[in-house]
Amino acid sequence: MIRLKKWQICLAVIYVAIVVEVRASDFYDYSFIHIDNTDGLSQSNVKSIEQDHYGFIWLGTKNGLNRYDGKQIKHFFVYDKEKQCGNQNVSALHEENNQTLWVGTDNGVYRYDYAKEKFNFLQQESSSGKQIRGWVNQILTDQQGQVWIVAPDDGIFRYHQGQLSSYHPITNGNKGDTPQHLCICEDGEIWACSWYSGLFRYDKKSDSFEQITTDSRGRSLLGIEFNTISQRGDELILSVQRGALMKYNYKKNILQDIRLQNLSHTFVRNAAVYDGRIWAGTYDGLYILDEEKGMVKNIRQDLINPAGLSDDIIYTTFRDRQGGIWIGTMFGGVNYLPHRELSFKHHFMADNSDRKSLRIREITEDNKGTLWIGTENTGICRMNLKDGIIVPYGAEHSKKSDRRVTLSLMHHEGTVFCGLFKNGMEIIRPDGSSLYLSQNKLKYQGSLHANIVCDDGTQYVGTDRGIYRIAKNSNEFEFLPYSEGYWIFDLMQDDQGNIWAASMGRGVFRIDPQGHVRRYQHRQGDDRSLSSNSVSSIMQDSKGNIWFSTDRGGICRFNEEDESFTRFSIEEGLPDNVAYKILEDDHGSFWFGTNQGLVHLFPESGELEVYTVNDGLCGNQFNYKSAVKGSDGRFYFGCIDGLISFDPNIIQAPSESLQVHISGMYLQGEALEVGHPDSPLRKSILETKSITLSHNQTNIAFDIALPAHVSAEGGKYSYRLDPIDKQWIVSDNSQISYANLLPGKYNLMLRAAKTDDDKATPIRQLHINVLPPWWKTSWAYLSYTLLISALGG
Repeated sequence: MIRLKKWQICLAVIYVAIVVEVRASDFYDYSFIHIDNTDGLSQSNVKSIEQDHYGFIWLGTKNGLNRYDGKQIKHFFVYDKEKQCGNQNVSALHEENNQTLWVGTDNGVYRYDYAKEKFNFLQQESSSGKQIRGWVNQILTDQQGQVWIVAPDDGIFRYHQGQLSSYHPITNGNKGDTPQHLCICEDGEIWACSWYSGLFRYDKKSDSFEQITTDSRGRSLLGIEFNTISQRGDELILSVQRGALMKYNYKKNILQDIRLQNLSHTFVRNAAVYDGRIWAGTYDGLYILDEEKGMVKNIRQDLINPAGLSDDIIYTTFRDRQGGIWIGTMFGGVNYLPHRELSFKHHFMADNSDRKSLRIREITEDNKGTLWIGTENTGICRMNLKDGIIVPYGAEHSKKSDRRVTLSLMHHEGTVFCGLFKNGMEIIRPDGSSLYLSQNKLKYQGSLHANIVCDDGTQYVGTDRGIYRIAKNSNEFEFLPYSEGYWIFDLMQDDQGNIWAASMGRGVFRIDPQGHVRRYQHRQGDDRSLSSNSVSSIMQDSKGNIWFSTDRGGICRFNEEDESFTRFSIEEGLPDNVAYKILEDDHGSFWFGTNQGLVHLFPESGELEVYTVNDGLCGNQFNYKSAVKGSDGRFYFGCIDGLISFDPNIIQAPSESLQVHISGMYLQGEALEVGHPDSPLRKSILETKSITLSHNQTNIAFDIALPAHVSAEGGKYSYRLDPIDKQWIVSDNSQISYANLLPGKYNLMLRAAKTDDDKATPIRQLHINVLPPWWKTSWAYLSYTLLISALGG
């Protein structure tokens, strides 16, 4: 019998715990937004990231500096025109006190002046005659407003009030021993890490760095390639180049290893701490470690998943003020992980096959906690709610091309009824076996689009020819003559026993328990009629109201008292007038897909939010009736790019007020440059409050930026040029323009689109004064008057 020592048992327990936590954490989905050179990025090797006080994200690459406003990327050429020097390999970015953007390059530091839109090379020398001429790894500001710069080949520098100080903490003369990174702690302490020479603590009294070579237990800190250093409470988290993470308690002077499986086989470039968790960038993807919970997640490059990590080599990570995480990679541009209270999980096929192939048409759940998923190209699939993995139903079924197009699914007492495109019905029994019934056997014509079983056991089947009724315990299809010529898309029995039928092209009709039929259609010019005759889905809410989803008419509610309809369409804020199946959450609000994203509607107030791929969806276009509330409380929505799920009870926290900026201006189609002889701009349009134009500068355009990188409002804003525009204009365009402005004074106003009050204070204003030509000025008219008087005298 083999006996294990206590330390071996402990190590085994730790290992098992880590493995279990990794597998458990795999259920959580990390959906990234990708920005690379196909989106306008100057280069896909992103080395540095910063957010300025306007909200813009700056991305430093190996070949150029970029500013991202949530939609567009603007390139900046890092060059000092006066000193005639520049460098485009941008390795460090930092904004100083909302005033200046510091740019570290392969050859020194540049400061970008926002107002003048110009770069100034930092040419100062320290008292010892040192300049920053080499590559810059880091720039940051301490609590006193002093700027610290780490240039590994040159040393550590401090810039304050025009004076540059230099520090050379490593004195052993080894060229490979270099300072790498600084950490300014919350208590004001400043620490630096290095390659091979340990850690350094800045002593304010002596204005020098004190070297730490051993900890209180005698462990040496020398000979370690420390790459980065960041704070977590009393600990400094250290990334080690050759595959390790460490933590150093700077209060107790104790260095410890952070044990992480598989990390020793790769290079660790950086480690940052966000909300107590360690985010480590390596050559094998991203590691996210929660030591308190014993959880670790390794996210690797995933080219099949459109929302997966785009590259395994992580250069840098950055968290913005909204809590979003930006990940700069060597070859895959930047990956953005927005901070979301509402997180969308993507579900894929178990074999990781083409994940875009699932064109989902309808979803239902059986009494065993299994989702049945009908697709229009892959047949029928299943998903167990416990593991969230999709598998095809039966190998034999998937091989039959005539059964791949599924138009409807319905579960009743353990049996799943599958309606097929012009090919009958497949019935899947509780034991997993199936029965295929052809059209000839069923004795009906057309494709089966809808299927319900009523309270009395009667089954109704909707086809593109009309409705068939099947009595309880019968297989005989009885055609209902009053449905002749109707393309039935959905059927529903309400709580009063009425059968509602939705059609494509001819509106809806209701069959009451006595068999009387009442029809409702769209009437042109009647706003209280059905919003569209093409109706794809019906639902009854918790208050008993009947709702319809339509093509080209949004959604509408049936008002029983006067048999009218209340509409919700683009005019009420929907992103699109094609709406799909509605689900109601526990709070009485609605969720439904469109062709332009997922809508969260509060029907009482009419307020709504729109979620798109920028919020983590796998696609913006949803599909007919492809939505279901699972027994686990999650909502499942299918679209033409796959399946997503989310917990509707976790409501997105209110977003901060949108910042709306004028980021560019054009006259007669030409972009204006600050300080150009022919330009009316004396400083950046971002900071310009008023501008004067000549009489021949009357065709103007403006770039509009909303640096809300994930916005439930969909990036929309309102604008108005007073006195031309009498009402606010809602837009999501990146540019607005006006032509042939007459001489006079104008006021361009911009605000968030969700503001409904016309008297609300605009977020941004620009006063524009268009001067008249000289022959129409008051002085000219006075001269004309005097001249006429003189001639008349």
